[in-house]
Amino acid sequence: MKLLSELFLKIDGENKSILFGIPNSQGEMEKMFLLRQEVYKRNNYISTESDKDEYDKDGKSTYFIAKIGDDVIGTVRLIKDIPLPTQKECFDFQEPKEMKEISLVNRAELSRLISIPYKGKIYLPRHLILLFLIDCICEYAQQKDILGGYSFITSKLYDKMTKIRIPFHIVKNFKQKYPPTGLMYPYFNKKDNQIVPIYYKLDEIKGYLENLFKNKRMFEKIGENKIRLKDNLYNRFLKFLKII
Repeated sequence: MKLLSELFLKIDGENKSILFGIPNSQGEMEKMFLLRQEVYKRNNYISTESDKDEYDKDGKSTYFIAKIGDDVIGTVRLIKDIPLPTQKECFDFQEPKEMKEISLVNRAELSRLISIPYKGKIYLPRHLILLFLIDCICEYAQQKDILGGYSFITSKLYDKMTKIRIPFHIVKNFKQKYPPTGLMYPYFNKKDNQIVPIYYKLDEIKGYLENLFKNKRMFEKIGENKIRLKDNLYNRFLKFLKII
């Protein structure tokens, strides 16, 4: 793994660290794809054995993972294409004004956002894991002149992201067009969990995360790109509220 950041915390009473970065070995890539496949099959999101698509096979994706030891517990991919998948094959909509201001070459799509429980029912701050993964994407995106883009997520995940105030913006007046022959067709047709298109601006996401990680009630910076999640009443209360 190309290490980008590290989160130290207590898990089930033990001191652990979660590593975040870009997978750079065949073993890490295999574990990441296996995690995606298991999550999507368990939730009946895919109609085939594998969730790999053209964006995996054609080299259009950059991957980011979270690890505890040798276990991959989270992943996000960043897709670079024109147009992006959300517009190309998933939804019809009028582009928001904010997105019209961003050139097509400066856009990228967040995709396959996954964070799983650690070893059964042991508590893990899954929302924070996604935020740390997105922070890694911000660092990478800055170097690649990416200014914003699209994504599509479940309405339940969007509600959770809204709860923690991450600046994802829902696209209004959209119409789904995902084809019945697509491998993600079951995902797009969950009656109890609608899929919604969203857009983001990199500067907003980066500013939000910088302010979050400066919160001294939650975090302690212990080195370059190393942060400790404090074991205190404040964070236990956030855990009780299911905010982290």
